[in-house]
Amino acid sequence: MEAHSNLLAWLYSRIIDIDAKSGFLHWDMFNGLITSNQIDFEILVQETWNKTWVTRLKKLTHTHLKLERALHITTLRDPVDAFESLFHHLELAQFYNVSSFAEFVLKCNSTECPGRGRKHGLWGRNQLSYSLGLEEKYFDDMKMIEQFSKEIEEQFDLVMIAEYFEESLIVLKNMLNVPLIHVISAKVNARHNDSKHVVTTQERSILSNWLKADIHLYQLFRR
Repeated sequence: MEAHSNLLAWLYSRIIDIDAKSGFLHWDMFNGLITSNQIDFEILVQETWNKTWVTRLKKLTHTHLKLERALHITTLRDPVDAFESLFHHLELAQFYNVSSFAEFVLKCNSTECPGRGRKHGLWGRNQLSYSLGLEEKYFDDMKMIEQFSKEIEEQFDLVMIAEYFEESLIVLKNMLNVPLIHVISAKVNARHNDSKHVVTTQERSILSNWLKADIHLYQLFRR
């Protein structure tokens, strides 16, 4: 969640008014598209809300819309940390029928480990890969996971890493050919430390196995 917030905070802080030749939208246009019905949201697969907060990448449409002068960018965060944040932010304990994050990890290390199923059909296991288009039926299929990861590598010009956000912004700056001041960012919406579960080494190992699709995708771009 924080990685997503960081990227959005950076986007919201930019006022892009370069002319149409640059391939950018003016900020006022961009803001209007997000908050109105001017976008055909069939561009993205989603279940309930007509907002960009809950979306899934639709491969065929994304490929069709990939303009020659457009940059396609996404962001990834350490999958275990991302899931811990998601678990508490969306109160997944009740959905997974556990009383705490620690109990959920124990459940993941047993025969009761949940394979599929998402809260409201949207949130849950391998959230990063799912949001980028990987179907749940392939969550344990390493051949499909590897193929999916290669496709993401081909589709995106830049995959930013939350743990290296400032470094990622420098890469973005160079790609956009803009001054350094244009990629200054501020961390927002971060949780207080006392609300976070400190994930142990053992818990991280268990969850890494359960989140294998996200782990493979993340490691591919972090290397």
